[in-house]
Amino acid sequence: MNIKEMFGNEIEERVEELMKEGKESPIRGWSAREISETVSHEFIWKVDGVDMKEVIRIYAFNHIRELCGMNENEQGETK
Repeated sequence: MNIKEMFGNEIEERVEELMKEGKESPIRGWSAREISETVSHEFIWKVDGVDMKEVIRIYAFNHIRELCGMNENEQGETK
């Protein structure tokens, strides 16, 4: 089972919700790192007893990058 089969569009929708909340805040803003960390804590996925938190974090971060129109060459470290 892959991440898309496990969660459908839930991760993407949560990422977009957090981005929207940040944009609407007059003082808060949003951070790709903070959003991807938040999402990785909210979604639980284990495969053969192994926590897939890092996979979820990277998936969320990549979705943010995609929404912002960034490619891998334009993006720095994801940690």
